[in-house]
Amino acid sequence: DVNSSGVSYFDGNVGIGTANPGYPLHVYGTIRTTLPSDNSYYSLFSNNGSLTLDTYGVNSGIQFKTLGSTKLTITNGGNVGIGTTNPDGKLDVFRTDTNYAVNISDTLNRAGLVVKSSGSFDSKITFSSGATNRQYIQATNNATTTGRDIAINPYGGNVGVGTDNPTQAKLCVSGSTFQTGDLLLAEQNTYSPEIKMTNSTHTIG
Repeated sequence: DVNSSGVSYFDGNVGIGTANPGYPLHVYGTIRTTLPSDNSYYSLFSNNGSLTLDTYGVNSGIQFKTLGSTKLTITNGGNVGIGTTNPDGKLDVFRTDTNYAVNISDTLNRAGLVVKSSGSFDSKITFSSGATNRQYIQATNNATTTGRDIAINPYGGNVGVGTDNPTQAKLCVSGSTFQTGDLLLAEQNTYSPEIKMTNSTHTIG
């Protein structure tokens, strides 16, 4: 029942661009919708077996929503936002609940995150879970055959091991340490390097 001025009903499958529709709505070709106010549009089509969604307009991004709330945004500049509609990086994740912002796991071997420099630098850093109970942070060349140096807080700030309040020195360790190599203390400014051992009541050094 086709009604040009109201709601139309169709029994069976409907084909557009095909005389043999195999689904309730079967379109052979590209689907495009246009917004009359600014002539922006999106196109949906198959490209050699891959699904392509193309947008065009002043703010021609893509938003995925559930229950009326935007969950994922792709801007026209190519940035992807999860939990944010204004991502300022290639991937910007903003947590809006009590779940992890990013959870990386692998059931086969090791889960890992690799961060690479630009193409002119032969270096990368890998954060990965170990095969046992150990976790790894390793800097290497891009071929993963040679180690690279790691600088922690090169622009300032203290580092704490076993403490979340490293206010006393550049490196604060709470607990025992074990060392097999040399301990190098470099002179800074006009002062000689010092070793101090302290507890709640005494300081030696």
